[in-house]
Amino acid sequence: MTVKIEEKQIESCGKPLTMRIFSNESSPVFDRIIVFAPAMGTKQTFYSKLSSYLVEQNYSVITFDYIGIGLSLDGKLRGQKITIEDWTQNTEDVINYAETLKSNEDAKLYYLCHSLGGQIFGLITNSNKITAAAMYTSQNGYWRYYFHKTFYIFFWYLMVPPLVFLCGYFPFKLLRGGENLPKQIMQSWKKWCTSKDYFFDDPRVTATKNFSLYTGPIRTHSFTDDGWATKPAVESMVSHFTNAKVEHLHIAPSEYGLKSISHFGFFREKSKTLWEELVKWFNAQ
Repeated sequence: MTVKIEEKQIESCGKPLTMRIFSNESSPVFDRIIVFAPAMGTKQTFYSKLSSYLVEQNYSVITFDYIGIGLSLDGKLRGQKITIEDWTQNTEDVINYAETLKSNEDAKLYYLCHSLGGQIFGLITNSNKITAAAMYTSQNGYWRYYFHKTFYIFFWYLMVPPLVFLCGYFPFKLLRGGENLPKQIMQSWKKWCTSKDYFFDDPRVTATKNFSLYTGPIRTHSFTDDGWATKPAVESMVSHFTNAKVEHLHIAPSEYGLKSISHFGFFREKSKTLWEELVKWFNAQ
């Protein structure tokens, strides 16, 4: 099978948002479409191998970059005002676009996400367009859930504020942590990660009420060697989907013959056995 990858740009929050649409080149039928939402500071291209694999399993996949990130960065990041509300709207707009691609009225939309993508799924207003949601390492980011607490006291309280002040954005690339992050996003992330109930403790994030909107199945995953999305952190986040049918799998890499998975390993080709489990679950929904 030849996988076709097409770039498509839409407007979201008044800025260009770039998606990549993965489909079967010889038979582009859009009856099972996966919207693939990325982690904080992670470009959509990181998910290309898994997206291509899913096309080989008879799904179509839409990946995207939040505005200010990767292919959706329009100009210099410094001076741009981008908030979590914008990234929530980005996700809603991609889901709405995916709906326009449906081949027939029985076609289904699925949601696949990494870390932040699962948090944002609870904030959107159109989650019930999704048949099923598979989440990987989507957690409450409160620092006391982390393995390495001492480092993150330094990171959140002593490193983040001066770097954001000096640069006008957070230079994540400099620290090899991912893509540079918009100022307002990083300031909010710092506030949430130093609050026990993450953005649920922030009165400015009024969209948390939308967590109750989704009534479909969620399978969320954590891994024993992930020092960020620990088991209690993932349990804390998914507990807010009060009307969903939630299943939480906590997985040791050794169960699948792997030495490590951590926060990013599921999306690498070494985890193909886990990819097969994802497909089986989507197929059953």
